[in-house]
Amino acid sequence: MPRTEDASVRLASGAVLRLRLADLNRLRWAIQALRMRGAFAEAASALAKRGDRAFAIDGNELIRSKGTAPEGAMLILWDGLNSFEELVRNVPSIVSRPDLSVFVVGNLEDARDGFRSMNIAPLFPGKPDWAQVDVPKNVSFRIEGTTRIRAMRNSWRDRARHRQLARGGLVAFCGTVRPSEHFLDDVLRGIEVDGLREPFQRLVGISLGERSPILRDLVDTAYRAVRRQSGGPPGVASTCYALGSLLHRITTIDSLLKQSPRIFLSEYGFDSHIDPYDSTSYRGNLYPEFGSLRGPDPIYPRVVDLMRTRKNFVSLRFLQPTERLVDFANATSPAEFLDRCESDARAILGKFQEDHPGRGDPGVSAAASSS
Repeated sequence: MPRTEDASVRLASGAVLRLRLADLNRLRWAIQALRMRGAFAEAASALAKRGDRAFAIDGNELIRSKGTAPEGAMLILWDGLNSFEELVRNVPSIVSRPDLSVFVVGNLEDARDGFRSMNIAPLFPGKPDWAQVDVPKNVSFRIEGTTRIRAMRNSWRDRARHRQLARGGLVAFCGTVRPSEHFLDDVLRGIEVDGLREPFQRLVGISLGERSPILRDLVDTAYRAVRRQSGGPPGVASTCYALGSLLHRITTIDSLLKQSPRIFLSEYGFDSHIDPYDSTSYRGNLYPEFGSLRGPDPIYPRVVDLMRTRKNFVSLRFLQPTERLVDFANATSPAEFLDRCESDARAILGKFQEDHPGRGDPGVSAAASSS
């Protein structure tokens, strides 16, 4: 059975919050959410002020423990509405727990009604207001240790690509870009909507960075499919957001690869797994980040890690946090969406040239990117 991460932390307000989460990464992110002093920290302080015990648990741990959440617990859902639907499938009684406060990563306006009567708020604030959080020394030691040995693990997995990142001077992105069959199965799980999978199926394995209209035409077709379904019920809207966000990544990164040889791309499902984000190394690169696939939160775990390890990054969202996907889709044509992605690619390169003057020459071979 997976190990549960259990720790009690003290907030600046003096409140003590017990965290019981599924793994060390989630414990790290939850502690940072408390330090940012948003709704999550305020709720914990309010519970303590009333004399109630403050307790936080995530959906995965609640499923593992068969739904035994303490009275008044704070519930963290890491994948937005998708996490809630999975929780309801496994713990149906959760919908009759109005005492729970729910904090989500993937806070999509179009999906709010899908949480039924639950009182939800984003886990991370739109802008951090940093405060002290006292963490047990053994927990801090383990968190610091895992981030410091990340570069060593990356080197074991792929020494050449680790060295490329360590040298710096790259625009680096590691994560999901092109869809895989597994990705589509996961995103479309439980969604019965005709016409969504087929256009994305054509993008599986498509080449990136080639001067051909094929990818642009496929993205145009896929965006039209998302646009048609964006006004559907919360579950469909959440899926459409994930697919639209993927199209934003594909098109923007494809444009980057066409314009610059200094792009480092490591795709989940295609390349050896390299994770530079929580490592204290690799600070000499620029990291574009496109947000969670579940919602346009300004801050989510990847941004938390980039902030914590003091890396230079640029945030890109095709949808604003308070904007509805259906409104964006109705107002944005396929051509305008594609132009938006091209504009975001230019913004990334402009930021890179600003931060790395003299690095615009083709000094890195195309092997620095992945196709």
